[in-house]
Amino acid sequence: MRLDREWEIAAYAYRSAKLALDEAKAKFDNAKDALIGLAGDADENGFDVAVKWQKRKGSIDYQAALESVAPDLNVEPFRKPETVYPVVKILGE
Repeated sequence: MRLDREWEIAAYAYRSAKLALDEAKAKFDNAKDALIGLAGDADENGFDVAVKWQKRKGSIDYQAALESVAPDLNVEPFRKPETVYPVVKILGE
């Protein structure tokens, strides 16, 4: 466990920034939801903001597709190497 001043300053900065980010994200999501609600099912715009409905093709379930043509195929030889990455979290949340 680190209890030095440098870690304390960095941890405080992280917690403060995370709180500000979470609050901004909530405000952003609420404003976006309000615009989408006001637009209904139509494309709308005003005051330099637009809501446009776009269609997107559905994604392909490649695992299901592969299982349908080669149900006994062992895919482990095709697995990429594992990765290691940092996870930063606030304890107690």
